[in-house]
Amino acid sequence: MIAGCARSGAMRGGPYPDAAIDPPAPTAAEPAAQSDPTDSAGLNQLWERRTASNANANQDYPIGPGDVLRVSVPQLEEINERKVRVSALGTIELPLLGVVEAGGLTEAGLAQDLDGRLKEYMYNPQASVFVDEYRNREVAVVGAVGKPGLYVLDSPAETILDVLTEAGGVSESAADELVLIPGDDARNARGKSLNAIAGGGAEMAETALHSAGSAHAVSISLHSTSLTGNGRFMNMPVRPGDVLVVPGGGQVMVVGWVHNPGHFAVGSGLTVLGAIGEAGGPMYAADTKEITLIRSNKEGSKTTIPVNLEKISHGEAADIPVKANDVLDVPYSDLRIGPYIFYSVVARIGIAGPAIPY
Repeated sequence: MIAGCARSGAMRGGPYPDAAIDPPAPTAAEPAAQSDPTDSAGLNQLWERRTASNANANQDYPIGPGDVLRVSVPQLEEINERKVRVSALGTIELPLLGVVEAGGLTEAGLAQDLDGRLKEYMYNPQASVFVDEYRNREVAVVGAVGKPGLYVLDSPAETILDVLTEAGGVSESAADELVLIPGDDARNARGKSLNAIAGGGAEMAETALHSAGSAHAVSISLHSTSLTGNGRFMNMPVRPGDVLVVPGGGQVMVVGWVHNPGHFAVGSGLTVLGAIGEAGGPMYAADTKEITLIRSNKEGSKTTIPVNLEKISHGEAADIPVKANDVLDVPYSDLRIGPYIFYSVVARIGIAGPAIPY
C-alpha cells in the first residue's frame, strides 16, 4: 500500500481531489521586483513634474472653471453678496464691470483686481471674494477605501496620503497597489465628470482602470514604506481632477496538503505565509520546501514561482505578496506520505499507534 503512494509523473494533489488543478511546467523564479506593482518610470516623471511645480505649495489654489464665487462690495447694492459661477473660459460677469477674468487668480488676487476696476466708480472700494462651492479642486477616490467620494483640496501641498486618510484609509479587502489617474487623463479618457466617477462605486473603479490606459495611469505599491524608494510616492502632491483607484484584492486559492484548502480574500499585505496560514497551515505530509505559486499574467499566460516555506519561516527567504487569482499548490513529501497514510489507516481501524501530527 505504501509503495503504491510513490510519486508519479502527475501533479501531487492533496487529499481533496476537487481542489487540485494542473499547473504549467515550472519556470525560473519570478524576480521579486515583478511582484511590486509600482510603475517606476511613469511615477518618477510624474513625481519630478509635480514636485517641481510645487514651489508655491503654501499658496491658495487659483480660482477655476465651475467654482461658485460670492463677491461682495458693501458700497454697491448690485454687487453686494452676489453669487456668480466661473465659466468654462475662467470668466465671471458682474454689474457695472461686465466680464471679468477670474480663472488663475486667488480670492485675494481677484478682490484686488476688482478694487482696481471699481475705482472708476467709487472712492476706496473694498471688494471681497470667497469661494462658496469648489468645482476646480476635487479629487475622486474610488474602490476599496473607507469612504469613496469626492474630496476638496485645501492647497497644492496635499498629497496622496492626505487624501487617502480623509477617505478613511484603505479597507482590509484592498489590493497592495493604488492606481493614480492624473486629472486631465482621467477626464479625457472617459468623458465623465468626477461626480460620475466617484458615485460609480467598484464598477466605476474598474472602468477607470480599463479606460484610462497604461500610458496614463500609474500604480503605487501600498506596502512600500521607504521614504526614499517607492514609498515616497505616497507623498506625491495631488492635483484637481485626479482619480485615485484602490482595487479590491480579489482571492487567492490554496490547494493541496493544507488543512482547509479553498479561496481566501487577498487583502492588503497578504503574503504566501499568511495565505497558507488562512488555509489552516500545512499538513504533516506536506512538502513545505516545494510549494508552487501559480500566477496569471495580464497577457493570459501563467508563471510558476517556487516557494520554500521553511526558509520564509526562518527569515532566510522573502515572503512573497500574493495577488488576486494566484494559486498556491502545497504538494506532499515523499518521506512523509508513507507514515501519514499508514497512521491514517491504523487510526481508522482503531489500532493504537504512535501519534503522527496532522
